[in-house]
Amino acid sequence: MSLREDYSGVCTGGFHSDMALVHQAGIDFVGTTALPGTAFSAVQTALDTAATTGTKVFTVSVDTTFETASLVLGGLHQSTYFAGIINALDAEDIYSPYVTLALTTGASTAVTFSFSM
Repeated sequence: MSLREDYSGVCTGGFHSDMALVHQAGIDFVGTTALPGTAFSAVQTALDTAATTGTKVFTVSVDTTFETASLVLGGLHQSTYFAGIINALDAEDIYSPYVTLALTTGASTAVTFSFSM
């Protein structure tokens, strides 16, 4: 049993379930090859272009509409959302040392993926 499973077994509802939903939203934002999310094709296109041109450092921004008022405040909400995104990227063999995330605001709210391959 993992530490998370131990914790989940005694903590139900409320804050814990809210953060689980935020984490899952981050995972769903990227998605998988079989079930791509909003960011999947933009990230895939950026990676393909970088590989073709030999670019090692590049960024791509993808608009998000998930609870933007909470995300822009930073803190645990944003960190949990980003953790879900990193989990989804890990599942696609893009590991966290290769990418950092930032939230950008302006006309829209976007997640900026900064890659260093």
